[in-house]
Amino acid sequence: MRILHWTESFWPRIGGAEVFARLLARESQCRGHDCLVVTDTAAGLPPDGWVDGLAIKRFPFQAALAARDIDAVTSLGTRAKELLREFAPHVIHLHTGQPGAFFYLRAHRAVPIPSVFTTHDPVPPSGHDSPLLAQVLGTTRRVVGISSSMVSRTIGAFPEIAPRTVQITPGLPMPATLPSPLPWAPPVLLGIGRLTPEKGFDLFLRALPPLVRGVPDLRVAIAGDGPSRAGLEVLASTLGLEACVRFLGWVGPEDIPGLIDGATAVVVPSRWQEPFGLVAVQAMQMARPVVAARIGGLPEVVRHEETGLLVAPEDPDALGQALAHLLSHPEQAMAWGRNGRADARIAFGWSRCVSEYEAVYSEATR
Repeated sequence: MRILHWTESFWPRIGGAEVFARLLARESQCRGHDCLVVTDTAAGLPPDGWVDGLAIKRFPFQAALAARDIDAVTSLGTRAKELLREFAPHVIHLHTGQPGAFFYLRAHRAVPIPSVFTTHDPVPPSGHDSPLLAQVLGTTRRVVGISSSMVSRTIGAFPEIAPRTVQITPGLPMPATLPSPLPWAPPVLLGIGRLTPEKGFDLFLRALPPLVRGVPDLRVAIAGDGPSRAGLEVLASTLGLEACVRFLGWVGPEDIPGLIDGATAVVVPSRWQEPFGLVAVQAMQMARPVVAARIGGLPEVVRHEETGLLVAPEDPDALGQALAHLLSHPEQAMAWGRNGRADARIAFGWSRCVSEYEAVYSEATR
């Protein structure tokens, strides 16, 4: 089967949707499918390239739309149609309902190919608030929600898609690295993600001062980069946390398991409706307990008091109390980590996830 993955952005950006699309396309190719990735341009990268043996076509979709350049938009629409005719996919897997999908719609009208859409991003409460997404969903034969939270929110906004909506819980390949014992001397708290306001790393920092007073040797690492980094560094300094908090910057996916292995616990302090929470699964794969906000799909990943702790969003005091409890109960923390690793193998297994997508592709092309 020829599968075209259409995503707003791709490697080297490593958000949840980008990581998942890359892994799924690579695994599909390993299973004998022919995959092509269509995405937006990225600084310093050529229009055509390869990642993990995957062919990548990059187009300046967002730049053309932002510039309101009619000639560029028309040209890109033509090129997208030509691409569909040349590659002739059996199915298009859309990972975006954002601006780049405008060009998918233009191409799809001319070359109608069965499509599947995965909701990686929260949808607005009403479908009227996102006319582009409504048009995209109208073309798709299957809509995949990555959590029951996302399924409910998407159907709530677009009731007409209910008969063709399914849930596929994401999975991840288990890392080759085996987990080490949790470090306690000193304990290390780790946050991973793009440094943007919705990820809530400011809440994480605000939770730390009372915790550091009780655990003076505590170490904190925040991995990732983004527009909020400078402000977060200022906040850490203002809170007197320079001695214990390190900002690691961008970390490649291949280095994430080892980074997590050096942590006592992983913190996911999001303030937005997280569609799922791949970072939490990555932590569980390495037998690390997770302390996360009770928001979006995160409660479907982290089992409260079984694989970690869930706290109210936007509440640094509650987050700090949960972290203090975890750090003062090492046996419990280690048990939660073991439970999480078992969940990562079974509930979030990779082979199961890919096979379910293969079944959806087959259904969409009938």
